[in-house]
Amino acid sequence: LLNITVITESKKFEEALRENELKLKALIENTTDLIWSIDSNFYFTTLNSSFKKLLKKYYGISIKIGDSIIDSLPEEIKMSWLNLHKMALKGESFS
Repeated sequence: LLNITVITESKKFEEALRENELKLKALIENTTDLIWSIDSNFYFTTLNSSFKKLLKKYYGISIKIGDSIIDSLPEEIKMSWLNLHKMALKGESFS
């Protein structure tokens, strides 16, 4: 009986987590704001459609989660983007 209760509680938490993840994805995708994130190795971990459209429109590139900033971005913006992302990864603010 105890094992069933523990599993039931675990399933409830998993479902709540899944629901929150879907809500977050919907928020990220359904905005015109540019949203993306990277990991400490400069690989994209989050991208929304608005961000992908901007890069396609202005730089002619298509990116996906797992792509590297270093390998993906055109030379004319690569260094400035790297510098800004290095600042962000250190916790520094900029605008």
